[in-house]
Amino acid sequence: MAIEKLHLEDALEDSPQTRSLLSVFEKDAMALKKYTTGLHNCCQRIMKAQNELCAATQSLSQHLRDFEIQKFPLESDDSVLSSTLKQFSSYLDDVSSIQQVLSAQFSETMMYPLSRFLQADLEEVTTLCEMFQLASNEHDSAMSRYMRLPKKKDSERHRQECGEELYLMRKKFHQ
Repeated sequence: MAIEKLHLEDALEDSPQTRSLLSVFEKDAMALKKYTTGLHNCCQRIMKAQNELCAATQSLSQHLRDFEIQKFPLESDDSVLSSTLKQFSSYLDDVSSIQQVLSAQFSETMMYPLSRFLQADLEEVTTLCEMFQLASNEHDSAMSRYMRLPKKKDSERHRQECGEELYLMRKKFHQ
């Protein structure tokens, strides 16, 4: 089942069909925003975990290098343990470098586009939805006041003011 598209010129008519299609769009936009925000939160957890893993690896490497500073009376200068820990520390430094690159790639390819989408596109849709609701409510209020005007001729000035207000609200609504 294909969903009917809402054309801009149809939106000016403010028909029930247009309101219904706008309502569906608003619901979809809010659902997309909620989903994308959840996705962003999951990705932030991955970034935090990746950064913590990198920091922990660097800390372990440093701790292994600190073994050389320790003086053990029974250890010789060229002990197997000391050289093994030095090699392992070097290996962990390489792993840490890879983790830093991975973290940078996550940031550039995952977090940045997702953040931009949330901040730019979805916030704009949210703002436009709020503006539409505000303009729609103001238009409906002006229309209601205009429709409640008495039919008497003596209130012509009041009728003109209400008509002008309705015109301005309709213009704002269409914008």
